[in-house]
Amino acid sequence: MARKVFLSVLGAGFYDKCKYSKERECFCSSETRFIQVATLECLKANDWNEGDAVYVLLTEKARKLNWLTSESGKRKKYPDGLEDYQGLEDELKKMDLKVCNKIDHDIPNGSDENQMWDIFKVLFDLIEDGDELYVDLTHSFRYIPMLMMVFCNYAKFLKKIKVKSITYGNYEDRNDGIAPIVDITTLSVLQDWTAAADEFLSTGNVNKLSRLYMPQIHERLRYSLGSDEEAQLLKSFVNNLNSLVNELKLCQGKRLIDACTINDTKQSIDEIEQVEKPKPFEPLLNEIKKSVQAFDNQNNVKNGIAAAKWCSDNGLYQQSATLLQESVVSLVCELVGLDWRKEIKRKYVNNAFNILADKTKTDNKKEWNVPSDSDFDEEERMRILELIMSLKEVQELWKDFSTLTAYRNKINHGTMLEGQGQFKNVDTIADNIKNLAERIYNLTYCTSL
Repeated sequence: MARKVFLSVLGAGFYDKCKYSKERECFCSSETRFIQVATLECLKANDWNEGDAVYVLLTEKARKLNWLTSESGKRKKYPDGLEDYQGLEDELKKMDLKVCNKIDHDIPNGSDENQMWDIFKVLFDLIEDGDELYVDLTHSFRYIPMLMMVFCNYAKFLKKIKVKSITYGNYEDRNDGIAPIVDITTLSVLQDWTAAADEFLSTGNVNKLSRLYMPQIHERLRYSLGSDEEAQLLKSFVNNLNSLVNELKLCQGKRLIDACTINDTKQSIDEIEQVEKPKPFEPLLNEIKKSVQAFDNQNNVKNGIAAAKWCSDNGLYQQSATLLQESVVSLVCELVGLDWRKEIKRKYVNNAFNILADKTKTDNKKEWNVPSDSDFDEEERMRILELIMSLKEVQELWKDFSTLTAYRNKINHGTMLEGQGQFKNVDTIADNIKNLAERIYNLTYCTSL
């Protein structure tokens, strides 16, 4: 079971007593000088178990003035003289928490960059994989609030933590001796949305989006016993988008051309545009809409070319090369009236490209590899090959097709076949495939092809 971990920084200032409240939880704390006490009461930390943890980070000055109780039990409040003042250590003891990890941990003042990284390391070493984090930022000084936010985001990825709450006590906004506890956990949620948006925009993946959003959707459906129609639409959208991305990543050319999932995804986008959504999701939805705009939601072989460009735009270069080559074959088949779904018909196009790439065969028909197609006699098969080679589009594409063939064979076989050399410069391959996808896409959508 995941640990519950409370994490707070203690300052060195003189803190007056007050109560703290959190309206959403209908909570009001006991009177205390320390927001840590009030926040732990609000979190019902008395119900936590021995495996959980309470960590209070202290500078040397904070330890002396606010953690330890002085020998006299008093502290000077300028200019009002001495006042009874008990340190946080003793206040926490009074709470009688069950947690065994009540640790006061030293940190430097944070006066330079090296000390900033020292504080970051302290934080990182305190946290264990899968912890549930409850953060109080009230007395964090200088850049510490920003550091804590960045740290939380970092730990989400490397230690798979969950940020359950981030709060601060707004003492200055007190009314009748009661100050609010302000919840800013949504800033951490915004970081999650930022990561999900970055993942989609840079790689096309929707894994983070699904992991982030699906629990919220399921919660709405549970609460409504499945009757929340908007939540159903949102669920369908996430599922459809995930299916489309998987079709692209797994080179499902026929499904992409048939456009069933494309159509479902586009329809889902239209349906949820007016649905209430988390604010950070709206800009991301616009980017998702742009990314699928090139696809026809009706059966269209050009979808294969659009898919290849989408893959290259998202760094899926192996998929792009495969889809690009196979989609060019499908397009040419369609141009000459051959059924691109049948392997024997696709051989005409592949053979035509191979003949054009080999100058020794171009003018020597005896060297041509004519498909053994029972649907046509030999004369007709030869005529089809000649027709394909004479197409303007094929004349423009054969060099690119040959390059694609070489790239695809080397990549798909891991450059492990005998006689198959390594790429001279691997770093240029991605750019070359990207350029090929761009050029063939432009040719396809800007000409009669």
